[in-house]
Amino acid sequence: MGLAGARVIGEHEPQPRLRQHVPIHRRDLVRQAADPGQADREVRIMGVGERDPVGLHEVEEIAASDERRDFVRSYLVRLGEAGELPAEGEADLRYAGQSFELTVPLGPEVATAFHRAHEERYGYADPSRPIELVAVRTAEVTSGPTIERRPTPLTEVSGPDVLELDTATCWLPPGWVGVRDGKGAGWRLTRS
Repeated sequence: MGLAGARVIGEHEPQPRLRQHVPIHRRDLVRQAADPGQADREVRIMGVGERDPVGLHEVEEIAASDERRDFVRSYLVRLGEAGELPAEGEADLRYAGQSFELTVPLGPEVATAFHRAHEERYGYADPSRPIELVAVRTAEVTSGPTIERRPTPLTEVSGPDVLELDTATCWLPPGWVGVRDGKGAGWRLTRS
């Protein structure tokens, strides 16, 4: 029996080359959309404007999102012995002696919700069997700030032209029209 084709343990195998992140420039978007082989298209370029560097739109969405802090408290006691539980959140429950839990919403009928969830998941429920509380999950949510974009002047540009911005330029080929709607910093580019 030969060793031809056998894999040697510990042999170094070349790793696949990681693809480098290549930014997409606005001019490339316009060139792709202006390809005569493609049907008429509309390209909406977000984040192009006097105060909008690339990606600011996404950053604003993240900055304005709600802040959420999740908390988990472990118990491992019988449900009746757990004391007062929070009004909102989720509980990880199981029948005594089981090694798997089901997560159900907290509320005044948490035991009933557990029996119903157990029946749906496993095909049976045993209301006479004691329930163990394994953990309680709660969340604290704080509303994010409201970010209002200042209006921009209503502008219309016909190609061929170059839109000169603070952080970039955008080539507008012949037969294309760029319109800034005045509501934000975005431009709408359409084939005329």
